[in-house]
Amino acid sequence: MFRKKRIYFDKSVVYKKTNGFTIIESIVYIFFTTIIFFISTNLIIDSYKLYIQNQEISRVCNKMQNFYINLDSILKKDIIRDIEFDETYLMIYRDKDNVLISKNIKNDKESLGAKYPDRISPNILLKEVKDFKVIQKEKLIYLKIIDKSGKVFVRCI
Repeated sequence: MFRKKRIYFDKSVVYKKTNGFTIIESIVYIFFTTIIFFISTNLIIDSYKLYIQNQEISRVCNKMQNFYINLDSILKKDIIRDIEFDETYLMIYRDKDNVLISKNIKNDKESLGAKYPDRISPNILLKEVKDFKVIQKEKLIYLKIIDKSGKVFVRCI
């Protein structure tokens, strides 16, 4: 790395080490340093993008889990007398204090809402819903929910 410099004294040659780099060594050092810098910058940027994607996936899963928790509380709250459904809605009739109360779960303007007959506005259970279907196979009823990103969530009630 260090080059030796010749110094002549009378008839003898004395070598003296210098404390510097040659131009080629400096260029090679700068080249390797920039390569390492760009690789590490790309790794940091890719890691941040994956972090943002994982955060969004986690947010969607949390919203869906909250919807299912709310749906379970609706289904287990009181005695259910009857369930009426079509492809786009689910009507739950339950008995509360010997009074028949209905609750309608349907897709309304890209959100799933639960509407009581005596209330004007629906209780929004889940937002950013592209499609909502109720499917029956034999005696089982399935809810199929497609969110805006295209992910499909299917659950049996």
